[in-house]
Amino acid sequence: MIWRHDRRGTYSVKSCSDVLDLVLLAENSPIQSYVWKVLAPQKVEGFLWLAVLNKLNTKDSICRKGITDAATNVCPFSHSSTETAAHLFLHGLKVWKLWCWIYSWWECERVVPRSVYDLFTNWNY
Repeated sequence: MIWRHDRRGTYSVKSCSDVLDLVLLAENSPIQSYVWKVLAPQKVEGFLWLAVLNKLNTKDSICRKGITDAATNVCPFSHSSTETAAHLFLHGLKVWKLWCWIYSWWECERVVPRSVYDLFTNWNY
């Protein structure tokens, strides 16, 4: 079998993400190159990529797929908010405190974005 999206005909996660970028993200998006050039293990990069695309299997996404009911999609940390990727990584109380600490350490003021995708598109890197 030949992977037609790579000049050597071999499949790689990077070549697959390039194809997905063309389909899912705007052309020349800096997000793809930033996520896949992070000096982190490939599993971490893959997890980050799923978070950017809002494709993580959070309780909310599992509920929307009909696998569980709405009563079970509550965040286990806050016990009040729906468990979404944005809540887990940006808006939850525990992670909000972490973001506040990071921003104060960097001596900058920022508005926490509404999604992980927005975090990357608004970041100056």
